[in-house]
Amino acid sequence: MITLSDFQHTFQQILLSYFKIKSKELNNIHPVGKMLTQIIENFTTDGGKKIRPALFYSAYISYNQKHKDIILKMSVLFELIQSFALIHDDIIDHSPVRRGNPTIYKKYGTDKALLIGDLALTFADEIYTKQMDKLLIPLEIRYKCNSCFNALKQEVIVGEYLDYVKDRDIDTVMLLKTARYSFVRPVELGLLLAGTEKEQIKKWLDIALKIGYIFQMKDDYIGTFETQAKIGKSITSDIEEGKNTLITQLFLKKANKEEEKKFRTFFGNSKISNEDFTWYLKLLKAKGIDKEIQFLIQTELEKTVKIIKESEEIPVSSLFLEICGILDQFSL
Repeated sequence: MITLSDFQHTFQQILLSYFKIKSKELNNIHPVGKMLTQIIENFTTDGGKKIRPALFYSAYISYNQKHKDIILKMSVLFELIQSFALIHDDIIDHSPVRRGNPTIYKKYGTDKALLIGDLALTFADEIYTKQMDKLLIPLEIRYKCNSCFNALKQEVIVGEYLDYVKDRDIDTVMLLKTARYSFVRPVELGLLLAGTEKEQIKKWLDIALKIGYIFQMKDDYIGTFETQAKIGKSITSDIEEGKNTLITQLFLKKANKEEEKKFRTFFGNSKISNEDFTWYLKLLKAKGIDKEIQFLIQTELEKTVKIIKESEEIPVSSLFLEICGILDQFSL
């Protein structure tokens, strides 16, 4: 069974080969095209666990062993969409740090960062079209794959918008921005391309959805209770942006009027003081919210692991179990 580490090593070489070719192509348009491509390359290859392409590839090879080289090359599109999403997300959230480094807009300015993100998305679309043409699959399956691929991009943008406007329906935000984008759609596209039976697709997508929700809960947890040095981005960003998360919902449910009033003075304030954030963290722990989130994550993980272990032993089930193991460590 392929491990995430094995895939990451192979995938990194595929990424580098792709960008080497793409840099030459863009240089033929204009030397600045090569420069922009290299920025995307540096951002895309520097960090990240490459979970989306790994899930896509594992889902495919679970049911089909043909054209694995094409599928591996196609998997690059998931990281390019991720680069597009992160570059734009950092602009929207005014985030200065990503993966321990200055964000793209901090390095090059907002206007240039927008164009760099857009270019990454065009790369993803191009890869999809080129590799799909090589597969020569029946039109019926191709239409389903096209719908899945387009939904992936559209759902994450809608989810990002709902997150930006502080929509109170956090389940929907988690579904669109994380669960479907990072887990459900990559697995679905891989299974569709493999010609997997409908019943099997439904089973694995149900599991992918469960892991997606757990992943988002975990991300919110470490984004609040870990250190910036450990997670590579600001731990105050969710509060500064006024994001509605499960943690903030639980806090407001348990806070008294005075606590809520004080919280509202810095929730959504881009200049939160260390004193206010420390007060907030202490209160979260005093009210047992950190333990409550941990318990919820652990409970859902145990249920999901049980379901996976009772399923067929194939590459995607093995990778799902590995991801659950990572989530169980409380350190992404």
